[in-house]
Order: sequence, then structure tokens, then C-alpha cells
Amino acid sequence: MEYPVLFHMVSDTRAAGFVEDQSEVDAIEAVVHPFGPRLVRLYWLLVHPSFPILHQKGFMDQFSESYRNVPAALLGAVCLKALAWWSYDSELSLRPPPNAARLQKLTLDAIQNSFHRPRLDSIEAMLVYLHCNLEPPLTPDHTFARGLTSQTLAVAEALGLHVDASGWAIPAWERAQRKRLSWALYMQDKWTALAHGRPSHIIDENWDVRDLCGADFEEERDDTFEEDGGRPGTAREVPGKAQFVLMIDLTRILSRAISAFFTVRASRDQDTSGLLEKARPILEDLASWRQRLLVTTLPMSTVRPRQLCSAGRYQPTSLPVRRSL
Repeated sequence: MEYPVLFHMVSDTRAAGFVEDQSEVDAIEAVVHPFGPRLVRLYWLLVHPSFPILHQKGFMDQFSESYRNVPAALLGAVCLKALAWWSYDSELSLRPPPNAARLQKLTLDAIQNSFHRPRLDSIEAMLVYLHCNLEPPLTPDHTFARGLTSQTLAVAEALGLHVDASGWAIPAWERAQRKRLSWALYMQDKWTALAHGRPSHIIDENWDVRDLCGADFEEERDDTFEEDGGRPGTAREVPGKAQFVLMIDLTRILSRAISAFFTVRASRDQDTSGLLEKARPILEDLASWRQRLLVTTLPMSTVRPRQLCSAGRYQPTSLPVRRSL
């Protein structure tokens, strides 16, 4: 690591609310049991391709051994998000879903507790949680939702997610995951600020994260779970990665628009001709971005009718036997 990065490492046992037992993750498993594996599968098939912030291989290596190996906050967030797709599973759709309110409370409690001893999975869990659309659309709790985003950003900065980690002596997968998480945080902050009419907390001058490239994404496979006795799925290209990168580019344009028009000081300027001049380069960038979306990267001619997402098909298969405690 290079100056000015400095980490202060403290034992988990000194963190507030630390407990050595597995009560948090056991409580979450109890809510979703015995549907946890199918909810996890739904998440990988329908959420992860277009929002690839998790380290899939690491998660599945832990989960295949035991649910207890996955941090409670992350397991709860993944299952909570997957509940939105409950009816798209041929077996789950025949059964009543778990108590979503109970799962939401346990997940948020686990996330807040993990923030006293934060790791990357703490940020992953909160970002997934924030995408669960849990608030009523007509009466959202703007203060609480915005506060969670701000808190997540503050914790992420303590983990160094606002700086470039390309030269750090850490595994390659972690460097790639840090970049994906950083840009997911960037998007969360900018769009939340716009939606709630609040100031953005990320200043571009304090943001030193390199652009994503193909090597920063994990190789996706056709099947997250292997069939019993079957072979792993084949590697494939996932358009969701391109969507993720394009969304980052759109968010950068949004950031410029917020700075130019939506700050407290900028909003005082109501001169029409002056506003048009400031808007012109932003509109040109939007037109260029739209052209890349429709023609170069994601041609609309490739969209399939009734397709759930850009990841491709979803065909439920039998799940492997998983050891439990």
C-alpha cells in the first residue's frame, strides 16, 4: 500500500455487540429454512448478473459447506432480495414465502452490528439491502433510506473503497471486488441524492477508483449449482456486465448534472441562456451514451421477448445435497 492509505486493525472481540456464537445467522436460516439454497440460486440467476458486486465463488464455496460460513448480514440480504423473485421458481411458487418483515429486521440488525467490525461483506450486504425496495412507494422513509446510504459510504471509506487498490498486496479477486463495490457505492450515493433531493456526499476530487475492465468481473457460468452427478455449466458472456459499466458511465454524467444544476448555490441561477450553455455538453454526453447503449454494446435487436433479465434463461434444476450443522 502507498501513502496516504492507513488502516487501523482491531480484534473483533473489542467491537461493540460482538458475540462468538452463531445466533444471528441461525436466526436468519430459521426464517428461510428449508428454502435457503433456492433463494440463493435465484439471486445468482436473476440479480447478480446485472448487479455483480458479490464474490460469487467465495460465497458459494462457503455456503456449500454450511450456511454458518456465510456472514449473517450477507446471507440475510441475499435471501431478502431473492424473495422478490419467489414466484419465478417452480417449487417455491407452490409454497407460502417466509416472513419478509422478520427477515428484514434480522438482516438490518446484523448489518448494523457488522459495521462495528466492518469488512467488505458488510458493504455488500447493505448495498443489496438498499436495493430491496422495502419502503412503501407512496410513503417512503426518505430520512432513514438516505441515512443508510450515508452510513454505508462512511464505513466504506474506512475500508479504503474510495481509493485505488490496484497496487495493494491483496489477492486479485479482492482488488476486482473492491472496484465493483466502489462503483456500486458511487451509483448508490448519486442516485439517492437525486431521488431524495439531498447533497451528494462523494466529491469527485476525493474519488480515486480506476475504471472497470473485463478482468474485474468473475466468469459467469450457465448454472450456479451443478446437477447431481452432472458437469459444471459452460462459461458465457453476460450482457449484465455491460449494463453495469454503462450505468456507471450514466452516473458520472448525473454527477456532473448535480454539480452544475442541483447544488444549493447552482440552483439560484435561473438565467435560461446560461443554463442552456451549461446543459449543452451534458446533453451531448447523454446522446453519446444512449448511442452506445442502443447500437454498440446492447443492440435492442438482441432483446428476447419475456426474458427476465439480460443474464439469459432461468431453468430450475435439482439442487445438490448440502451438508448442514
